[in-house]
Amino acid sequence: MSRRKTLTLLLVLGALVGQACGDEGTEPVVYTDPADTVQVKVGESFWISLESNPTTGYKWQFGTPVDTTLLKLSEQKYVPDPNPEKLMGRGGRDHWLFEAIKPGSAGISLQYLRPWDSTSMERSVEFRVEINAE
Repeated sequence: MSRRKTLTLLLVLGALVGQACGDEGTEPVVYTDPADTVQVKVGESFWISLESNPTTGYKWQFGTPVDTTLLKLSEQKYVPDPNPEKLMGRGGRDHWLFEAIKPGSAGISLQYLRPWDSTSMERSVEFRVEINAE
């Protein structure tokens, strides 16, 4: 095969591989408002992100178990807000990364409370998730 044909073939293959992998680098959508329905396809991931301040003793907990036949919790983390002044008691955000496993509808119920105080629930939210096959 001539050098020119080999180069052309490699460029075409590179373009095809790039198209095939194009969705791989897509970042998951971040949902912060429970009024917005989460719309995902099977295999896609999404974040839920809520304001939080663990210095108050409050933390987010699941109000009801997540339907693990439809959703997989892949990661959970707290990220503090930037605090260049190094102020005490600064808040941040709790983040949950979910992956859609199969088509269906699910709810993600979260409660902001002090775990040791059953009367302390300050806030409750529910995200609706619609998972499509394609």
